Amino acid sequence: MTKGETGQIIERVALQNLIDEAMNITREDICQDCLDHRCKSGKICKEFLRRSQSYAWEIAARNAELN
Repeated sequence: MTKGETGQIIERVALQNLIDEAMNITREDICQDCLDHRCKSGKICKEFLRRSQSYAWEIAARNAELN
């Protein structure tokens, strides 16, 4: 396993509890005006994944500030 793969696993585990909330925020943010419509066939676009991960980090940072 490379360092990059290890980092991705650590990141995924750290954000796993927040990803559902982040995906809901992403749906409200970009899915309303999306022209891609991959989600209707069950596929997730790269922008959705990128934004969900970004929002999850924002939530984690906000939670850390509150503690």
